[in-house]
Amino acid sequence: YARESVYKEGNPEKIRKEKENIEKWSSIFPGLGPRVFSYREEKTSASLLVEFLHGCTLDELILTVGDDALDGVFVILEETLREVWETTRNAGLIKSDYVRQIQKRMDKIRAVHPEFFRPESEVGSARVDGSERLLDRCARIENDLHAPFSVFIHGDFNTNNIVFDNATERIHFVDLLRSADGDYVQDASVFLLSNFRMPVFEEKLRGRLNRVIGRYFDFIAEFAQENGDETLGARMAFGLARSFYTSTRFEMNFDFAKEMYLRAHFLLEKIVHHEGKPWSQFHLPASVLYY
Repeated sequence: YARESVYKEGNPEKIRKEKENIEKWSSIFPGLGPRVFSYREEKTSASLLVEFLHGCTLDELILTVGDDALDGVFVILEETLREVWETTRNAGLIKSDYVRQIQKRMDKIRAVHPEFFRPESEVGSARVDGSERLLDRCARIENDLHAPFSVFIHGDFNTNNIVFDNATERIHFVDLLRSADGDYVQDASVFLLSNFRMPVFEEKLRGRLNRVIGRYFDFIAEFAQENGDETLGARMAFGLARSFYTSTRFEMNFDFAKEMYLRAHFLLEKIVHHEGKPWSQFHLPASVLYY
């Protein structure tokens, strides 16, 4: 398998979990993920040998292929996701924890960008929440917001974890450690932000990224409508705020990182201002996704 495999070694719990997830994906959708060639576990480490999947990652394709070819890839991606979600859908409310994920990573964010933590302030008689209080308020709100059903999600649905094999015209998923039953909005928000945060500022390529974002957002909205999901906008706001905020720790371009930080705060404040109203009426402005 030397030329056709990928070797992974590390923490036994993580390696075992990835193996189990790969096997679960294989049972749900054969060929979507890699095959497991071998697995070995010892007391302090484990190793995994998995199939190397040929093709280009989606982020490479977005920036290099023609519009017609990219449209074709997205048709296949959307058909694949729809089949996975319809096959694995389970009734029952499911709760997210996007705000907790921000809070958990706040020390790392502040280590890179200490400016991205707003203190509380007052303007006349008006009080402006600091980042800490804003996150605490949103965490309480999120505790009462649920997805109407769960699906089996990738868990780290960045564009570089999606591979397209042009020879077979198939989509493949890689890096499946975080796969689990969850809200499809989690994968959707990560995918959208993985396009937004590409450090590409040339006007033509940025326009292409915005078109990809718009197309995928429309696909998600259509799926939600078809499946009676009335709180998509609110949950997407939480998911995008999480991805905007936590992505800043990987971005050394201060101005671009600040754009993501400000958009995270904008979404969190919009959520707070909507509290007490039906979440089915929450409006997520699509413009927050375009740069």
